[in-house]
Amino acid sequence: MKKKVLLIDDSKDVRENVAEILSLSDYQVLTSENGKEGVEVAQKELPDIIVCDISMPLLDGFGVIHLLSRSPETSKIPVILLTARTDRDNFRKGMELGADDFITKPFEEAELLRAIETRLRKSNLFETSNQQNGDGFLALMNDDRSLDFIKEMTTNGTSFEFQRKEHIYREGTQPRYVYFIESGKVKTVMLSNDGKELMTGLYGEGDIFGHLAMLEDAEYMESALAVEPVKLYALNKTDFFSLLGANPGASAKFIRVMANQLTEAEDKLLRLAYDSVRKRVAEALVEVYRTYTLGNGSREIEISRQELASYVGTATETVIRTLSSFKQEGLINIVQSNIVIKDLAGLIRMKN
Repeated sequence: MKKKVLLIDDSKDVRENVAEILSLSDYQVLTSENGKEGVEVAQKELPDIIVCDISMPLLDGFGVIHLLSRSPETSKIPVILLTARTDRDNFRKGMELGADDFITKPFEEAELLRAIETRLRKSNLFETSNQQNGDGFLALMNDDRSLDFIKEMTTNGTSFEFQRKEHIYREGTQPRYVYFIESGKVKTVMLSNDGKELMTGLYGEGDIFGHLAMLEDAEYMESALAVEPVKLYALNKTDFFSLLGANPGASAKFIRVMANQLTEAEDKLLRLAYDSVRKRVAEALVEVYRTYTLGNGSREIEISRQELASYVGTATETVIRTLSSFKQEGLINIVQSNIVIKDLAGLIRMKN
């Protein structure tokens, strides 16, 4: 199915030229000549992405983003702003209101297409993450043949239990097992040259981990630790490969799991490079919430400030200040040392 792009621009020439470019690139194109009409079209059609000029009559691009952000149905639609202005104030205002990208006129055809493709890919990654929340690996392994994979791990695999902060495996060691989490939580971490810890992954009930090093036949690039008491099932290398070879359905879906994880890792590197600390902290809170608490209905997150800083890639003091700001804005509450999510939608919409 073609992706739907809404183009909002008061210039007829721009609308016609850009619409032609997008149509030739196999997008379904909707157009509006002003911001007020554009918001109405967005609310009715729910496009996959919006390309919007800033300077328009009736309602400018900033007003479009503001109105769209007020509705849960439209607040998640990526918005790329077009402008002839290059001053930093307008750029910053657009990003703070929720713009996902900023393109200055005149622009090259390839620049616009790359921006759209990038935002659609990130949006699709977000939706895929939503679909997997609460079920983890089981969300993909949901047919009879694939469930044999899980049954094999829980029936014939070795059972392990680890207490909080215990190592499941250490960086630099050879992989022995592929792990499936029956209960509890696990994090993976790497140490920098100066000894600082960087959290690289969070796993909860139904997730699988430890498989990449085994597939690469290489040493672990990170360490895995129990965040809380955890029960695992594990298959050794021989049984793991035998099971994949005997179950094509599970193998195909397992490849999808790995592809999603690699895409998520790439996306995290992009966020570390380009997103503000506020946005990274907000995204980390959303991810921890979805991984650990969504299934049980709780909005309370138990994670230390040091662990959160490790996951975000910043100083603990910076995370503390950011959480304090979020509390003042009504996004979260602090109960003892735990974080309670008050406005999940607000955190999701958080921009630079």
